[in-house]
Amino acid sequence: MDLIGELRSINRVGFGLRHTNRTLSRIIEEKKIVASEISYDHKNTIYNLGSHHSSAPPSVSDLPFKVTISNTFGFYVPEWAASYKEIKIIRTIDLGSHM
Repeated sequence: MDLIGELRSINRVGFGLRHTNRTLSRIIEEKKIVASEISYDHKNTIYNLGSHHSSAPPSVSDLPFKVTISNTFGFYVPEWAASYKEIKIIRTIDLGSHM
């Protein structure tokens, strides 16, 4: 997933998810997502998780780290996340290779 940008003045965030991402249809269906801010120390862990975007995501019990539960949506968040945002999806656009 790519964070395209945050427009704080209008309270909007843009993301780009590849069509090959197996969770894309579920994200669009649920109309919500959680984005975490992490330190550089965890870069490799995040890249390893992202490298499987076209396969089934690992179960929470198989993750190499502990998680907490987000306040509003009840999504899993790495316990070492510096912060996170729970985001309601209000619009999707097909951009070719990404949605």
